[in-house]
Amino acid sequence: MMIQLLCLISMVAIDYGASIKLTPRVVGGRLAEPGEVPYQVALQNIVTKEQFCGGVIINEYYVVTSAHCIFWEDILDIAVSAGTTDLRKPHSVHLAVLGHVHEQYDPEHFNGRFNYDIGLVKVQTPFVFSFLISPANLPKQDEFVETGSTALISGFGVITYPAGKTTNQLYIVDNIIVNQTYCNEIYIDLIDAEIYDSQICSIHPTEEKGICFISLQYGGEHFCGGVIINKVYILTAAHCVYGINSSDVSVIVGTTDLRKPHSEHLVQSIYVHEEFNITIINGLIIVSADIALLKLQSPLKFSCLVSSVNLPEQNQTVEAGSTVVVSGYGVTSPEGNFTTQLYVVKNIITNETYCRETYEKDLNISITHQHICANHPVIQKGACAVSYLRKSL
Repeated sequence: MMIQLLCLISMVAIDYGASIKLTPRVVGGRLAEPGEVPYQVALQNIVTKEQFCGGVIINEYYVVTSAHCIFWEDILDIAVSAGTTDLRKPHSVHLAVLGHVHEQYDPEHFNGRFNYDIGLVKVQTPFVFSFLISPANLPKQDEFVETGSTALISGFGVITYPAGKTTNQLYIVDNIIVNQTYCNEIYIDLIDAEIYDSQICSIHPTEEKGICFISLQYGGEHFCGGVIINKVYILTAAHCVYGINSSDVSVIVGTTDLRKPHSEHLVQSIYVHEEFNITIINGLIIVSADIALLKLQSPLKFSCLVSSVNLPEQNQTVEAGSTVVVSGYGVTSPEGNFTTQLYVVKNIITNETYCRETYEKDLNISITHQHICANHPVIQKGACAVSYLRKSL
């Protein structure tokens, strides 16, 4: 019942610093420690001094990167920055002298421009290997990456989604590999792009697009859900709207099919909880105060199709065994099956101990008193079998 943020990764090397929309981003991550990702480099334009892509050191002279990063660039205008976690404090900078793009890469064909999207950059002077700079361990030829494996994503650039906050610092995030069927369902629906065998898809386990009765739209696409609490305010998750301009978001209400919108409203202001934070401590993902409010430019008109939810009272306890309704648009099965229609499912609240054991053991997600867990005792259904719901703080 949710849309999860997907990262597209090259089968040959992680596409550091570039996403499906060709914008460098590492969302929901944490700052890297010096030497933690010694193979990470940044590609910078020596004229504008701006970082535009990432790459991975594979030996003392070569960096692997994405073909789309260098296809249109004058290779002699590129500098490779290595050994730093902050681009404002360069450690070792090398001029590029040669670039190679995969011979079957086709940037003119939209569906195919992410296929064979790999390139090499040769530097003029060799990298001096140390604690801060060393090559990546490349996979063996035809090595298979199992679904469910953990992948480390790293890079400089945008760290909030969509189109949000940028940084000069190196961020890393642990993602989980998902199967090709699920990945294809998402990308074909969102951008009409095919996923190839040469690519890997992963999700971030905390980037769940909230429990929803309304649809949040960005650029005409559904990206999150929310709940109407009165005629001018929508309740949603902070990670959905953190770093987004209110003018870029609209709210669709009163429909069970996003292809047939009933009423669309522009957002005037976004209020993210001041203590919202996503951190990783000792490998455990901790999400705090993941809640936000949207103020609409014009009030909603309540009817049989549009009305507010009954909010719980302050400090109200939700007893284990209670029945809850989970609703939303998006993915309706672990294999994919994306839908624009509104789905609902009844689940049962489980105790915090069971929830903590499941999430902290299997997904490395910390469960606190701010969360509610729900699942069906017999059938795996709901928001990914065990629902990860946020309380109103």
